[in-house]
Amino acid sequence: MRLLQRWSTARIILIAFTFSEFGSTMAGFALPIVYIAQTHNLAGAGLLAGVGAAAMFVGNLVGGLIADARSKRVFLFVFGCADPVFEIALVLLIVRGAFAPAVWAPLIALMFFCNAAEGSIESTSLRLVVDEAELAAIMGLRQTRAYLCTFLGPVAGGVLASINPALPFGVTAVTGVIGMLILLPVRREERLARIEGSAESKVDAILGGLSDMRHSRVLLVAALIFFFVPFALNGVLDVFTFGLANAEVAPWLISSLPVAVGLGGIAGSIVVPIVLKKYPLRAGHSTLVVMAAIAVLCVLMVVIPAWAVRLVLVALIAALAPLANPLFSFVMAYVPPERQGRDISLISALNLLPGVVTGPVAAALLPSMGAGTILVLAAPMLISVVLLLVTPALRNIPPTDEWAGYIAGLRGKGGVGEQGGMSERDDV
Repeated sequence: MRLLQRWSTARIILIAFTFSEFGSTMAGFALPIVYIAQTHNLAGAGLLAGVGAAAMFVGNLVGGLIADARSKRVFLFVFGCADPVFEIALVLLIVRGAFAPAVWAPLIALMFFCNAAEGSIESTSLRLVVDEAELAAIMGLRQTRAYLCTFLGPVAGGVLASINPALPFGVTAVTGVIGMLILLPVRREERLARIEGSAESKVDAILGGLSDMRHSRVLLVAALIFFFVPFALNGVLDVFTFGLANAEVAPWLISSLPVAVGLGGIAGSIVVPIVLKKYPLRAGHSTLVVMAAIAVLCVLMVVIPAWAVRLVLVALIAALAPLANPLFSFVMAYVPPERQGRDISLISALNLLPGVVTGPVAAALLPSMGAGTILVLAAPMLISVVLLLVTPALRNIPPTDEWAGYIAGLRGKGGVGEQGGMSERDDV
């Protein structure tokens, strides 16, 4: 709490987006449940899941470009205010009984695009309003908030959908408006104004992010790790969620799966920092532990059919996830402020890209889904383990108070931003 008292702007942003993220999580959980319950159209549900994931991918990229080249304080409100409008439109479609995929798909795309864009801008904004030494702690609070919303959102979404299928989306519109009202004091924050000299074309900015990764093994390997990791958990969760919805299981019962994720994540966010304080691990080592453990737990979820056991395993996966937070915080610290939007949003977008595949695959293969398919979805986790093992620069990240010197050593003689690119030594 002292951390939030010192950084008032960060406090306002985190609280405001707690309401927004809670609503988005609630609507995101209710969406496939309501659609499948009303239509029994698995193909349509898979299509919408893929469209939503693709829109989030694009939204992350666009949000990052805006964060680098435009006023963050303005566009936080632009995207934050647009989302409730789309939620209300969804309510009207449900009330009218209009469930054509051709109508829902563009609306879902707009909703998820706005959510991802504002999330990308929020992440970059937090980087600019706190000191580098406390960035990891702030991002840890942001991750805890995500787990809290993952716990509360599906519970609320399941209960409200059981009462009326339109309710989760109506309440999401309300929480979005509340979040924007809380965010109002940030509209005068100068640190979130446009960065002078950052006006480059969108194409140049995207190419610049790709160029940074091409010249930086740290960024490239980090991006690949954050791309492969979601395949495992997303694939397993999509299979179970789609299957239960198609079997007409009550929404509140289906919500037990993401609720387990939320509870496990909250527990991990509390326990893991205490454990790491007593038994310090390098960021790369802790990430290796969590990725290897998640791969094993995903396999166990397949071979042990008992639902209660699966819930426990999902909770354990989420509880271990905070061990990987220092890796992402280090990457944010490694990227200079003027490149935060383009580089971090590109990594975040790659992290969302597997969702474009896992939803449609789960819907298409659900009738004949076997252990082999789910194990294939979990295999990318092992690729991430190998990538981290063969990259000493990430595997040997020191404690946060040594990051400044370590990052300077990685960059070596080339520096960051010189001649439009990044260069480094990876043999640290």
